[in-house]
Amino acid sequence: HNAPVKCIVHSPTAAAFVTCSDDYRARFWCKRTLFTD
Repeated sequence: HNAPVKCIVHSPTAAAFVTCSDDYRARFWCKRTLFTD
């Protein structure tokens, strides 16, 4: 974001959340897990 984040909402079912800010953007964030053998 290019402005302060005003809201964060976490998903109840996944490792993800949405943020919104004063720059009029909403962003979706999702954690990725890398597995190695």
